[in-house]
Amino acid sequence: MSYRQVLAHSPLAEQIERVVGFGHATLTRPVTQLLARTDIEIIHVGSQATYPVPAGPNVRFVEQTLLSKQQTGGAPARLGGLETDGTDDPAWLQAWQDADAAATAAIDAELDGSTPYDLAKAVNAAIPPGGLLFVGASSPIRDLDLVARPYVVGEKRLIIANRGLAGIDGTLSTAIGAALARESTRAIAYVGDLTFLHGSNGLLIGPSEPRPDLTIVIASDDGGSIFTTLEQGAPEYAASFERVYATPTGADIGRLCAGYGVPHQVVAVADVAQVLAEEVSGIRVVEVPVDRTRRRELDARISAAVRNELTP
Repeated sequence: MSYRQVLAHSPLAEQIERVVGFGHATLTRPVTQLLARTDIEIIHVGSQATYPVPAGPNVRFVEQTLLSKQQTGGAPARLGGLETDGTDDPAWLQAWQDADAAATAAIDAELDGSTPYDLAKAVNAAIPPGGLLFVGASSPIRDLDLVARPYVVGEKRLIIANRGLAGIDGTLSTAIGAALARESTRAIAYVGDLTFLHGSNGLLIGPSEPRPDLTIVIASDDGGSIFTTLEQGAPEYAASFERVYATPTGADIGRLCAGYGVPHQVVAVADVAQVLAEEVSGIRVVEVPVDRTRRRELDARISAAVRNELTP
């Protein structure tokens, strides 16, 4: 679903009258900007502690209670005192669905099969019903957020991630623990190379300890590609960008995996789908080289394409 591009570029965003929010929304700036508006009614299920910006007078906090009509004896369902009964104009929903479809098509047209977004799409598509996807912070979770396609409702996939302060330490240990704790048709962890390196000690598992059947997919761009797309990636910071923000390591992930006795292979983006469809016994690492030097340009093209598609 291309909601963040629709929020950023569609006139529909200015027609929003009310927002009902659940949980701590921090992943994308368009959502944070929406919740920072003071000209619309906002009902947040939670408190200021779970609200991403200082709440204005237009924000109402409610308790996390939701009663169905069955529970209320047929009376209108209420959410913390907010009446939710009634029929909405189906044209409003259809307008958003049409905008999403147009934005999705515009995004797909800018991808050439080798980008980090193509990798995210392949990982998303590789999770079968009953599968587990553990997503690393930074670029992987945001790439999925932009290009992942919805699964069929009721097929019981589980998608989880560490958020906290958006840190990356301990990610592999959490993914391995999640795969051990849940019986899954297929378990995949999708992380960046810096996340993998910071958490690689999680691969150190004693010989008598259980190991899950888990594929760890690394978006390997030798650095922090997320900063390429942020303010720090602007041309005026080019002289210091690589050392201060990109932080390339030059690490040999294959040799690191060999030291832990974990199978490792390097795979092109175009071949990821085939590799992820294979049966897995134990932990394996699939390293997928991607280019981060084009990320800023690619994101600019995507935004321009969506804007041209959605702006009258």
